[in-house]
Amino acid sequence: MKRRKFTSDFKLQCVLDILSGRRNPAQVCRGHNLSESSLSRWRNQFVERAPKIFDNGSSSESAESQRISEL
Repeated sequence: MKRRKFTSDFKLQCVLDILSGRRNPAQVCRGHNLSESSLSRWRNQFVERAPKIFDNGSSSESAESQRISEL
C-alpha cells in the first residue's frame, strides 16, 4: 500500500477542526480516511509547538549563538 503524504495546511485544518469543536476526532478521521493515531500525533505536535509562536525571537538567536560557538 502506497503511503500518503499530507500538506502542513491540511494537517493544520484537521487539528483546528477538532480543537475548535467544529468536528470531533472521529468525524475528521472518517471524513478524510485518516487513522486516529495520525490525527492524535498531529494534534500533539501542534499543542507542543504552539507556545513557540509567541517567542520574541531571543531563543532562536541564543540557539544560533550556541551553534556558532560549537563550531
